[in-house]
Amino acid sequence: MEKAIICREKEIRDILDSFVGILHSLSRGSEFRRTMARKLSECGRFLAVYDENDNNAAGFAAFYDNDTSGRIAYLSMLAVSKAHRSKGVGSYILHEVEDFTSRSGMKLLRLEVEKDNLNAINFYKRNDFRLYEERENSYVLEKDLPVADSID
Repeated sequence: MEKAIICREKEIRDILDSFVGILHSLSRGSEFRRTMARKLSECGRFLAVYDENDNNAAGFAAFYDNDTSGRIAYLSMLAVSKAHRSKGVGSYILHEVEDFTSRSGMKLLRLEVEKDNLNAINFYKRNDFRLYEERENSYVLEKDLPVADSID
C-alpha cells in the first residue's frame, strides 16, 4: 500500500466521489462532498491509501489535528473500499492517523459513530477506543494517543 496526505481540494473531492456507495454520509449529495473537500483542504487532513496494483484509493481517513489547546484530534471519516476489506487496510489507515496526530502533539483521538453501525463500533473497540459520550443516535468514542516525537 502507498499512502499520501492529500491537500488539493479536487483530489479529495474525487476520492470522496468514488466512495459514495461505501460511506453512508457521502450519499448526501455532491454539494456535501464539495464542502467536505474544501474544509479538509483548508483546515483538515486527508490521508489516502492506494492499491499498488491499480492505483485506485483502497481507503481514506479525514481528520483534524488543529485543537492545540485541548490537544484533541477528530477523525471525521474512515472508509475502505469493498475490495480491500478484511485485509487490514482499515487498521493500517487508523494507525497512520494515530501516528500522525500523536506526532502533531495531540493526546486524544475522538470520533462519532452511528449507533446502528455495529461493524464500525466493533472495529473501533478492537482498536482500543472507549465510550466518551452517548448521544441520541450516535456514540462519541475516544482513544489516548501515545506521546511521540513531533513532526519535523
